[in-house]
Amino acid sequence: MLAELGHLALVSGFLVSIYALVTYIVGIVGKNERLIKTANGAVAVTALLSTVASAILVYLLVVGDFSVEYVVSHTNRLLPLIYKISAFWAGQEGSLLLWLWLHTLIAAMIAYSENKETEHLRPAASAVMSFIALFFFGITAFLMNPFARLDTVYPDGVGLNPLLQNSGMIIHPVTLYIGYVAFAAPFAFGVASLLQKKVDPDWTKYVRTWTLVAWGFLSVGILYGAQWAYVELGWGGYWAWDPVENASLFPWLIGTAFIHSALLHQRRKALNATSLLLVILSYGLSVFGTYLTRSGVVQSVHGFPGIPILNTLFLTFLFVLVVGPLVLLYIRRDEVADEGQVSKLLSKEGSFVLTNYILGAATLAVLIGSLFPVISRNLMGAEISLDQGYYNMVNVPLGIALAFLMGACVRIPWKRNEGEPLFSSDFYYSLGATVVLVLVLYFLGVKHIGSALAIGSAFFVILNLLLEVNYTAAIRSENTGETGFGNFIKALTGNRRRLGAFIVHMAIALTMIGFAGAPFDVETSRSVKLGESWTVGDYQLTYKSLNEKFVNGYSSVYATLEVAKNGEFIGVMTPEMQFHKNYLDPQAEEKQMSEVAVRGNLSEDLYIILAGWEQGGEIATFKVMVNYLVNWIWLGMYLLVVGTVVALWPQKKMVAQ
Repeated sequence: MLAELGHLALVSGFLVSIYALVTYIVGIVGKNERLIKTANGAVAVTALLSTVASAILVYLLVVGDFSVEYVVSHTNRLLPLIYKISAFWAGQEGSLLLWLWLHTLIAAMIAYSENKETEHLRPAASAVMSFIALFFFGITAFLMNPFARLDTVYPDGVGLNPLLQNSGMIIHPVTLYIGYVAFAAPFAFGVASLLQKKVDPDWTKYVRTWTLVAWGFLSVGILYGAQWAYVELGWGGYWAWDPVENASLFPWLIGTAFIHSALLHQRRKALNATSLLLVILSYGLSVFGTYLTRSGVVQSVHGFPGIPILNTLFLTFLFVLVVGPLVLLYIRRDEVADEGQVSKLLSKEGSFVLTNYILGAATLAVLIGSLFPVISRNLMGAEISLDQGYYNMVNVPLGIALAFLMGACVRIPWKRNEGEPLFSSDFYYSLGATVVLVLVLYFLGVKHIGSALAIGSAFFVILNLLLEVNYTAAIRSENTGETGFGNFIKALTGNRRRLGAFIVHMAIALTMIGFAGAPFDVETSRSVKLGESWTVGDYQLTYKSLNEKFVNGYSSVYATLEVAKNGEFIGVMTPEMQFHKNYLDPQAEEKQMSEVAVRGNLSEDLYIILAGWEQGGEIATFKVMVNYLVNWIWLGMYLLVVGTVVALWPQKKMVAQ
């Protein structure tokens, strides 16, 4: 009965979305406020219906209703509660329902916003959100129904994919989806602005919060996805340039460009058309990434099986969603054009434009690499995949150029008098110090020029961020008479948005340091006997035992190794191999999964994989890696999230005395 009620909620949501969309259109055309309020109510109903459907699915997963196909396919009785809940987004049907639920909640927030500045745009924006909701209600109600019943009630289920039984997979999909879905809000307001008789010149200001929320959550999703890949897939890396991994980068990169373009539009009334283009592409690429995950057009460890009719519907929806606004933008290009123009590349405005060119080039390069198997299959008759070498060849130079540009951009003032130099003298000192650092690194053994430049560019960014704060502190000191470290801190924290930007740019610099370590990673495989020791880099490993345990319905074989570094004992590490049964079909082959052991610091990680064993554990084979600077990536990404939160945090208003 509950499953039928959940499906009824989806069908009802589809019908109510049609009503909301039609009512918005009639209300907007006829300037009928009563109809618009009625449509707002319909949006609230769709949010309620998607919430009911989502709650029912979670309940069915938790209690184990094995008459429902989705429950059978993604849970079993022994699965821990937290993973029964996370099974909500483990499959096609559930993840689409999650997208729908998040979308309708955001749509309701927009419809019932009390922001007076956006009331002229909200009806059209809500109509766009209703159109998107209509598509996802239709998909989940009639094509990918998560409440479909089976003819047979099974005593147990298949269980959750072992790769998804990880804390990172509890956070990664949800935050990624919030990021994808939240980009719909600035997209809807951008399209709404285009639909106005007179394009609102301040629309970018209205969507700032939604854009940062989307970008921030997408950043968290990418972070936890990388960490999951690092500890769960057992290959020693955090990014494989897999097409579905790359799908999350597309809107993140374009969203980053939009943030810069929108800021320039607010400060200088420039790049309005560019901002509209970027906001259309950011959400379009979010939906495209979802299509890529589900279509099966490219092979991916992250992908779902492709369904032809679903693929066709997604492509049609994507075409309408992106091409329609782009055509409208082209038609209204003269009205959209800004009064402000970027005439000089050697200026604050010019550096923003160059930043967006680099971000756009990186997006295009990753997009081409991701789709190259499809392109080659259709043009040459053979599927060719581009390996990591292609991505490094293109993106390493772009990333380093972007970092150096970021360090320079922060030092260029917004207002510059005629004849005033572009940079102060200390900028050139920072540039000289960076050159010296790169040369020192090279002669100390960092022979990989990309790594040396990456570390150098990170140093350049950090140094110039600090010099810029110091410059602000000097001005503040002249005005207030305050000096010392306290004055420096107040200069740093006085403007919350600027502080957020400072932290985000600092975070990206730290992440660059982490990327620089990859070319120096050490990897070796070795079969050893019980009690045997061997050396990997500075580490001495001793194989002590092989044991088995049973946890949460699966068996785990784990090895115990004693680890010393430079002759000093530092601890014990236990890499393991898990074996997960199919409880619906006990005769089916068990799913095998590595659980790696990682121990490290800011300098390096010791990363051990149990690859196999013989003679009951008398001989075991281990894959051992020493991965350099990886933790700088996690440090930088977490700091980036902190910076986003700081930028979003409301600024205290001054109260008149």
